[in-house]
Amino acid sequence: MQDAPLKPFRFADATRWVRAGVPVAMVTIAEVKGSAPREAGVRMLVTADELAGTIGGGHLEWRGMEIARTMLAERDATRQIVRIPLGPALGQCCGGVVLLAFEVLGEADLPWLDAVQAAFGTGRSLMRTVPRTGPVLHAAAPALLPSVALHADGGWTDTLVPDELHVVLFGAGHVGHALVKVLANLPCQVHWVDERDTLFPSDLPDNVTPEASDIPEAVVDHAPRPSARASSIVAASRTRLRL
Repeated sequence: MQDAPLKPFRFADATRWVRAGVPVAMVTIAEVKGSAPREAGVRMLVTADELAGTIGGGHLEWRGMEIARTMLAERDATRQIVRIPLGPALGQCCGGVVLLAFEVLGEADLPWLDAVQAAFGTGRSLMRTVPRTGPVLHAAAPALLPSVALHADGGWTDTLVPDELHVVLFGAGHVGHALVKVLANLPCQVHWVDERDTLFPSDLPDNVTPEASDIPEAVVDHAPRPSARASSIVAASRTRLRL
């Protein structure tokens, strides 16, 4: 039996689980000292039986999942920072120290989760101020790179940025459909363009935005500039495009 592909981290999944009443925790690498498998700002979502995203695999990820699922089982809504030395505690060869930020998500988080979706949809970033307890504050941010700043009181401020790769895919035929299935499992945002809106399926992946346009070339003008984020244009259409 073939293993299912790793599900990438997406805030849309967090929103979906919260709205469905599924207990879910978000684990963020808040700080790295020395060598570690992933960098600060990387996240994963943990439910009782599902995982989305990765903080580097191995014992670090296993320990992060264990702590998150314990918080879910105990209904512990207090956010916390946990210091994990990779060498002594987990026997990983990296040997550095990782600080993981844990937060159990609920209905009170929907305002900032919805704000993230709105911001990412237009290529903008969002900054959060996360206290140990109480509501999370959020505001638009101009940053291009994710970051986390820890507070002395146990809270933190982090910057959430859209996926670096933005793909503009022209053509909703069989090739376009096949490409979307692959791109659905990658950390990217897909803008799917075709003149025929009837060809777009109703159950689109969370990272895919369809657009029916009589002038598909005009969509490129609104794509993120390479100086801001990496952009790729894929033509899977027999229509002659003038880009």
